[in-house]
Amino acid sequence: RGPGTFRLGEVMYAGCIPVIISFDYVLPFAGLIPWHLFSFRFTPLQIMEIVPFLRAVDPARLEEMSQMARHYATKYFRDGMTILSTAINITLMRAAHEPIL
Repeated sequence: RGPGTFRLGEVMYAGCIPVIISFDYVLPFAGLIPWHLFSFRFTPLQIMEIVPFLRAVDPARLEEMSQMARHYATKYFRDGMTILSTAINITLMRAAHEPIL
């Protein structure tokens, strides 16, 4: 769990749409959560494009994304135990698919 994971879950739970500004931020549970459906990603080089882009997004699409963010926050970031349980399940699934040396 990175330093922003808890806050990310909080904003999603509030129905906010994550706007990620990074070259290489790895989103939590990336193989499990379809982040591209309810978040926006930009590089720091695109900083001047963010506000015009966000203003151009259809309000109906924003509402849909907000509902999805809330859904995934409830499902995976509800509390510390839910986050831990999800991380353990992902680890077990990965271990089951790793070749034995």
